[in-house]
Amino acid sequence: MVNLVECLVMATSAAAATGDDGNDTSMMGVYEDASMGMLGVDDGAAAAAAGLPFEISSALPSAASPDTVSQCLSTWLIKTHTHFHGSDDLHLPWYFGALCWSYAVGGMMMLVVEPRWTKTSNFPYRCMAWMLILLQSPLSFAADYLSMTDDTYIHTVDRLLACPMMVFELCKALTMMPHVRWGTLGLYMASVAVAIGSFVKSSQAQEHVDADAFIFWHNCWHVYPLLVSVVMGFDYFVLGEYDREAAREVDVAKTRRPLSAVVMEQAARSTPSRGYLGDGISSTTSTPLRRSTRLRLRTNAHAVAASS
Repeated sequence: MVNLVECLVMATSAAAATGDDGNDTSMMGVYEDASMGMLGVDDGAAAAAAGLPFEISSALPSAASPDTVSQCLSTWLIKTHTHFHGSDDLHLPWYFGALCWSYAVGGMMMLVVEPRWTKTSNFPYRCMAWMLILLQSPLSFAADYLSMTDDTYIHTVDRLLACPMMVFELCKALTMMPHVRWGTLGLYMASVAVAIGSFVKSSQAQEHVDADAFIFWHNCWHVYPLLVSVVMGFDYFVLGEYDREAAREVDVAKTRRPLSAVVMEQAARSTPSRGYLGDGISSTTSTPLRRSTRLRLRTNAHAVAASS
């Protein structure tokens, strides 16, 4: 993912360096003929002039090519090996492989605590859950644990699936935003931020072939489904099932009752249902007597007792 971002940054920066009239304004005419190869410019010098790492520049066509971005995406997506290819220094612990199955745990938790908003939403909630269980976890285990140092298309397939699954996760967070508690939403988004940061650090460690840092940060990345499962499980089982949007609609409905319902309710309260207290005063089960009425009744009772 970091390689992909760097490729896009390079393409954008190089394109922005060319003026509206087609002439380069930042590299003093290096791209004047729309091709570094035609001018015989050294790739390292061109990369240094653009302020970009040589290893990124050398792997891509010049900025004059209209296919720069598409070739960058293709090169990153179809890569069949990692930076640890053929390395003898990478020794993955057992828990690294175990955490690859955290996606299956997250998918099962999604099915257990399926919220109400999924019934009316177009988001493919259950489909995403089953993809995590049946596809993402096995592919992650095969690519990240079993074949981390091998050259195999498992890495390509895993990458092709991981990208849309991350997009689905962000879409799910946006879809559930109006429905969950604010505290739950805050913890959920914090987990997403930690996961993205961990993935970036993991990619950087892999580029520097730092095995220890890669193991630590990639484990943090794989812990993300477990964190989300704990947050949503606590919200569902401990705090109780809740839909903020549905609760708001109920409150609005209560405050906007029709006038006929209010009149009927007042009429029901004024209907006597329990005994006659004298002087045309009736008590009801739904409406208590006013204080002035109670005082008047008490005074009358004392007067009757005194006269007798």
